[in-house]
Amino acid sequence: MDSCLCYFLQIRSDKDKEIHIRYSITGVGADQPPMEVFNIDPVSGRMYVTRPMDREERASYHLRAHAVDMNGNKVENPIDLYIYVIDMNDNRPEFINQVYNGSVDEGSKP
Repeated sequence: MDSCLCYFLQIRSDKDKEIHIRYSITGVGADQPPMEVFNIDPVSGRMYVTRPMDREERASYHLRAHAVDMNGNKVENPIDLYIYVIDMNDNRPEFINQVYNGSVDEGSKP
């Protein structure tokens, strides 16, 4: 698989104008296995996906985002983040005609 570091989301507290805030994320894909699928810049709150994802491996992630002050005190209540993986290869075949004619040669292997 190719490596990637793709920015896809930013969390932000309204209190960031008044005090310095540190952001973090918890949950499966962050600090629980599989580890570090997602990470966050603790200063800007920008979230990144660190590697390609496969819906067959895991279809969704539930993370929690946290905002604390420089002393580690909670500034905001944690927010739930739900991330759904869409597999671009999961396209159903389309059958345009009502009837399709085909043939099999006599004595063909199953």
